[in-house]
Amino acid sequence: MLLSTSAADVSRTHPVRFIVALVIAGFILASTHSRVTAEQWQTLFDGESLAGWKASSGNQQFEVVDGVIRGTSSAKTHFLCTDQQYRDFELELEVKLHDTDLNSGVQIRTATTRVNDNGTVRPNVHGPQVDLGKSPGRSGHVFGQGNRRWFTPKSQLERNSLMVNGEWNRVRVHALGKRIQTWINGEAVGDITLEDELDQKYPKGVIALQVHGVKTPETLRYVSFRNIRIRPLDQKVKSTQANAVRSRMNVLLLVADDLNSWMLGDSNRYSGTVIAPNLRKLARSGTTFAQAYTAAPVCSPSRTAFFSGVAPWRSGH
Repeated sequence: MLLSTSAADVSRTHPVRFIVALVIAGFILASTHSRVTAEQWQTLFDGESLAGWKASSGNQQFEVVDGVIRGTSSAKTHFLCTDQQYRDFELELEVKLHDTDLNSGVQIRTATTRVNDNGTVRPNVHGPQVDLGKSPGRSGHVFGQGNRRWFTPKSQLERNSLMVNGEWNRVRVHALGKRIQTWINGEAVGDITLEDELDQKYPKGVIALQVHGVKTPETLRYVSFRNIRIRPLDQKVKSTQANAVRSRMNVLLLVADDLNSWMLGDSNRYSGTVIAPNLRKLARSGTTFAQAYTAAPVCSPSRTAFFSGVAPWRSGH
């Protein structure tokens, strides 16, 4: 939970300075991770074969080359799916897009069939997909493969440059209940809660690697994957996490000034470029008070009053 307080509108006659206070009530799960041993990680790719994987529709686009899984482009989108299905898990892998005009992704909780109107079943890969593409782009956000829409809410669908083009990139996915979190190269990207309808539609499913179809299949493009491992989160781990949440709650207070509305993207007050996207991301994850009051229109006395509760004319600031 995040709480941000802004005194930007305290006085239209004194818009020079205001205070933004960010109170972050975070849950530190360090104790949880220390209790989950490395032996609980399961290697999904042994570096030598595609054992434990199955190509969608029998495609031949995936092979092991120099110890990595390499996907080759074609006119159609193809997938390489795990034999097992998963619901709650932590997934880590590395991906490299050899060509920036090729899109890829990793499917989670994904179905491999659909039921036709007449009741017959046909092969079809559909479900949540962590998008992986060139930078800048929407890598790390969750797309609904086969649903023709993003599962990441539009308000959170921000472009980023976390994927390093032409290099190996670390991807991490944490799926627990309806919550899905993603990281690229150690930087947090997505943190979404699936709608009830989507959670019921995709309660569990396979992990799948994607190589997207291209318009000019005569020119081959490649995407490679390596170091793929998964750690299922069973009821014991969930219980440990819950206990850690109850016992390790921390509060972090950040106070800054001179954060005029051009940093928070208030188009009613300033139409310039927003240069503090992380502050906006923090604010969106909690509650923002945009019409709060401050004790003074300048920095030092307003900060003193905020921390001490003493009016500026009494504190001497």
